[in-house]
Amino acid sequence: MVQLDGRNYQQLYIMPKLSLILTLVPIANSWAYPDSYEHLGLCSLAAMARNEKFECTVIDGFFLKLAYSDYINELLDLTQKEAHCIVGFSIMAEEFLNDTINTIKFLHQKRPNITIIAGGMYPTWKAEELLNLCPEIDYILRGEADNSLIDFLNKFSQDAEMDTVDGIAYIKNHTFVQGRFPFPSPDITKLPLPVRDFAPVAVSRNNLLSVSTSRGCDYNCSFCGIHGFNGKRRSRTVEQIVEEIDQLKKNFNPEFINIVDPTFIGSGEKGLLFFKRLGAELRDLKANVKFSFEIRPDQVDRESLSIWKQVGIEVIHIGVESGYQPTLKRFNKQQNTSHVVNQAIETLEELKIPYTIGFIMFHPWTTLDEIRANIEFSLTTLRGKNNFGLFNTLRMYAGSDLSKRWTGAFSPYPNVENYFVDPKVQLFFSKLVSKEIYEKIRYSIDQQETNLLYHLFLDLLNDIA
Repeated sequence: MVQLDGRNYQQLYIMPKLSLILTLVPIANSWAYPDSYEHLGLCSLAAMARNEKFECTVIDGFFLKLAYSDYINELLDLTQKEAHCIVGFSIMAEEFLNDTINTIKFLHQKRPNITIIAGGMYPTWKAEELLNLCPEIDYILRGEADNSLIDFLNKFSQDAEMDTVDGIAYIKNHTFVQGRFPFPSPDITKLPLPVRDFAPVAVSRNNLLSVSTSRGCDYNCSFCGIHGFNGKRRSRTVEQIVEEIDQLKKNFNPEFINIVDPTFIGSGEKGLLFFKRLGAELRDLKANVKFSFEIRPDQVDRESLSIWKQVGIEVIHIGVESGYQPTLKRFNKQQNTSHVVNQAIETLEELKIPYTIGFIMFHPWTTLDEIRANIEFSLTTLRGKNNFGLFNTLRMYAGSDLSKRWTGAFSPYPNVENYFVDPKVQLFFSKLVSKEIYEKIRYSIDQQETNLLYHLFLDLLNDIA
């Protein structure tokens, strides 16, 4: 108690200002996670924190291509006031896991009093495993963490119990504790725009910025974890999207904007009408920006893409995945029939819209018959424009249906990119990647080299069969 003006008052403990650091460790570049894009997830969380008056710094070591020593030194500089510092690590997928754990252990050794949290796709589905693997992590926030992060920060500031924070997971008295899984933000139109701390770097490097127009996905591809992590697709309004793009153009003047949505067009007629309306509004804006985005083959619509061509399209990525129906069924992509894919490519070529193809040639259950079918499909339906795709191996994301099936059936073989149930396919893949022309031809668009590539596949098949 303290006495003022002759009266007694309860003395309040005022906690020193809290410092939050959100970070992604630098790793070698990956085709699955290009380092040319800002981490809009971290930037969105930073926007939430700053809106609530929390001091927040984002260190995207991956995007900034920081040397590991520089990255560590920056973390150490920012965490000197240990007792009032929280460092949040994003772990998007398994390939970030080892470097992130090593960084956490080193940081904890140097700064034992900081609080370390983790989030992202991998920690969401592997929370208990990760906490046991890396006990230096104090808490994990699972799922979309916009609201749970703020709840966590408020409770941390008040030195309150954490067990009621949605999505929380931690170890207490040697027992794994987790709160209820967080409901994805139902109305993302109310969320603040992501901070753009790294936009000048992105524009100076590639003249490119990224924009998220929605969250979640209405589809449920068996290899993808987005549907489970983010739930069903929720979109921002056309007006919000146009306003953000207009401001990005005025503030940073990018030449290109990449839409990071897993599929840019929502499901059904409603999704297509939204896509058309957004295209018409951006056409009228005359922002002089070219867009890249991903859509499904069955969403390639001549009328709407004609509008978007007037807006400006750099490239469209279409997720074909396979030309083999049993595998499409396994991937829950049955709608990608040869007819649908052929019609989509025909439309894109007639409109003279550049496109790339998403294709998964190898997965644990690949057969030699499937390889033959995909070679034929690539030569005919895909017009011989699938060189890179013919070498792609399946990535099973944590939380996906396939990853759960794989863990149950083949747990001794965690690296699905290098394991095949059929020993003949294992031999075929080993011989393929050992060929000297492998690295050269997989990226080639030269017709003569493309023909050489397909002959290589067929010769190897004949040798092994």
